[in-house]
Formats: sequence, C-alpha cells, structure tokens
Amino acid sequence: MLPRAQRRRARVPVVAAVLFACRCLLGCAAGNEPPPSADGGAGARPHIELGSGYLAFEAQPPDARVPLIMGLQGGYHVWVSFVTGGFSTDVVHMDLSTRWAELEASRVEMAGSVALRPVPDVAGNQAPGAIGWPASIFKPTCANGQRLLLEISLTDEAGLAASDDCEWVVDVPEEYRSSDCEP
Repeated sequence: MLPRAQRRRARVPVVAAVLFACRCLLGCAAGNEPPPSADGGAGARPHIELGSGYLAFEAQPPDARVPLIMGLQGGYHVWVSFVTGGFSTDVVHMDLSTRWAELEASRVEMAGSVALRPVPDVAGNQAPGAIGWPASIFKPTCANGQRLLLEISLTDEAGLAASDDCEWVVDVPEEYRSSDCEP
C-alpha cells in the first residue's frame, strides 16, 4: 500500500479535473483562469469566480437575468459576490467595473480593499471570497433588458492577481423603471 502522501498526490489530478469541470459548467466566465491546485492553498495559482448574491455566492451562467436592487439610501445596484483562492493574504485590492455591452461610455468603476471570508462555493465547500457587494450601474432605471458586462480583478500585497468577467441581463422591476430613457 502507498504511503498517505503518495495516495493524496495521486488524487490531486482527479480532484483538480472535477473542480475544473464544475467551474466550466457553472461559472460565469469559466475558462478565463487556470484551474487551482486541488487543495486551493499554498502553491495554488490565484483564481476568482464572479457571481451574484446578497446572502450567499450564486454562480450565474452567461446571460443570466439579475435583478436591479434599490438600496436603503436610494441608490440602485446589482449584487456581486465571488469566491477565490491562491492569494497570499486575507485582504485583496479589488477593481470592479460594470458597463452596458453596447455603450463603452457607460462604464462605472469601483475599487477598494476587500477582506476575504469563508464563503460556500457552488459545491458547498468553504473558499475565500466576498458576498453582497453592491455594484453600481449606468442609468440603472433605464437598464431593463440591457446586457451588462462586469469585470473584476483582485491583487494581493505580494502582487498575485486574478480576474474574471461576466455578461448578465439586467431585470429592472416595473416600479423602478424610468419613463424618460433615451432609445
């Protein structure tokens, strides 16, 4: 019988292949990043999977319909969440942008430091990530049916970086829609 360490190393390619297949099937822009190492820890390449969700990470397929939310202070946003791994710290710098697919001038950029916390991924495993980030969008009350491009990049203090992108369709509730939107 093989020693424990050799048995564990023998399972790594199988586990990595399963994780990669799950990401390809469920991820928003799966395939943009190389698969992480099977344990997701030291030695793993940084990776990120962008999704939605306020209370939990929700992987979204391309062209998913995401609701526009009106915040408590009167602003509008869509919820963004992500799971990640392979970074050297628990705090990363995040650059997030949204824009309508048909209008480059609609880009809204957001940035800040984000503390990574354990978040259940699509398989139910705990992974570092963040849930419930309110991402602003251009002319939100006019965005119903608009294709929304989201791009995210994370960088840690050691310079390790990962990025992901998604394309969703904004679903604006009737009561939020503006009547004076340009065609």
